[in-house]
Amino acid sequence: MHTDQVSYREKAGQVTSRTAVELGVVGLGAALAGPLGALGAAALAAGIKPAIELLAVRETQGLRNIQHLMDALTQTTGIPLEDLASWAKSNEGRFALVTHAFQSAYSTLNTEKVRALAAVLRENIDDDAKLDLASLIVTALTDLEAPHIRVLHAMLDGPRCPREAEDQYPPGVWGLFGLRLRFPGLASGLSSIMATLERQAMVDGRGADGTDPWTGEVDPVWRVAEFGRLCHGYLMKTDEQ
Repeated sequence: MHTDQVSYREKAGQVTSRTAVELGVVGLGAALAGPLGALGAAALAAGIKPAIELLAVRETQGLRNIQHLMDALTQTTGIPLEDLASWAKSNEGRFALVTHAFQSAYSTLNTEKVRALAAVLRENIDDDAKLDLASLIVTALTDLEAPHIRVLHAMLDGPRCPREAEDQYPPGVWGLFGLRLRFPGLASGLSSIMATLERQAMVDGRGADGTDPWTGEVDPVWRVAEFGRLCHGYLMKTDEQ
């Protein structure tokens, strides 16, 4: 990447952050001026300025995430940055994939997911036959945040908890009992996490119940599906891959 491009992007990010804070405070003051009066509105707006600054930081990070994806596209295709939009719009499937990935990257703070989205674009954007599957992968990744990703990693690569009494499941297959031992801090949220992974077809829990070795009760079991392994592969990639 050229030095002038880096400098331009750094300045753009600084301006975006500063402008968001300034407009947020001014705009909020204007909106509240009616019901609270000018002085009251100004005081309230000033009082929540730190919150607005935090939101501005998040917005700036979202824009940087998009820039990361744009860099991946320009490096893969060789298309200049200024021609990227017209190139993406020239193909409906490509346009849908690129904009969906941008939206997903903008809305997350998870760098692992941003790298995965960039990898999806790098490996699929030049092949029209791959665009539909790539869009499905982006949709699935959009639904994931750090807890879902940690659980998916553990199901495929992580060691089982030493206190887990049963060794009845092969790699990629975990029961709720084992997951609760592996992630005690997420114990109450694991049903939600697994529901998300199952909704996105990353895991399959149909007809696969085990037995909780401590209580003897039915223990829900999930196996990582083929699509889950595919998405996990993208989550494991680095920027160089």
